[in-house]
Amino acid sequence: MNLKRLMFTAVVAATSLMGTLQASAAQADADPVLTATPSVVSPTTGGDVAFVVEGWSFPALIKVAINSTSLNASCNDTNLRRIILRSDRNGYFNLVGAARGCVSGVYRIEATEIQPPYRTFSTRVTIGSSQPDNGFRSIRATPAVADADGNIAFVVTGHSFAENGLVRFTSNSLNEACQATSLGGNSRVRADRNGRFVLPVLGRACIPGIYQLEATELVTPYRTYTTTVSVTAAR
Repeated sequence: MNLKRLMFTAVVAATSLMGTLQASAAQADADPVLTATPSVVSPTTGGDVAFVVEGWSFPALIKVAINSTSLNASCNDTNLRRIILRSDRNGYFNLVGAARGCVSGVYRIEATEIQPPYRTFSTRVTIGSSQPDNGFRSIRATPAVADADGNIAFVVTGHSFAENGLVRFTSNSLNEACQATSLGGNSRVRADRNGRFVLPVLGRACIPGIYQLEATELVTPYRTYTTTVSVTAAR
């Protein structure tokens, strides 16, 4: 009986190990991919834009440098100037790409491994022209993917708000689900003359789920608008 049990345990362990090795091999064989979300952005009247840069299926825990020479040359200021970060144990990473004073065009974003095998992968983001909205006041959020440590990045856009009006952002549910977020009680943004705004949001140690975001006008009529953001775990 003990021998049979031992053999059964060995078979189960071998099967489990084989599955783990096959999953690891599949990850290793997958080509790394770099994406920008949204890939087409509409700037504010001041040329401000924000989007999420994500890396998928990179080697686990590898250091990469994120840069955009073309975007840096066409905007007054950007944060994509050789940012160094590390992929998680699943080969995933994320960060917000933010730029101010940009002109319309198509821009290349690169992620370069700064340790072997030193490969470079790229994606593109298209910046359109600033346009008035259709008059329907709303806020929208891009989906968020949490890395292995629960770090998230997403972008909220506002549409048809009061010209140059201040808006305060809160999310009690997201703040409770994360160890820390950039949506504190004093998180404010000003709409442009078309009533549009863009707000990058960051979170640390977040739990996957669906969370409500609230945007409250700080000018009359002081209304509050809501949307949700979906946080999923990277695989």
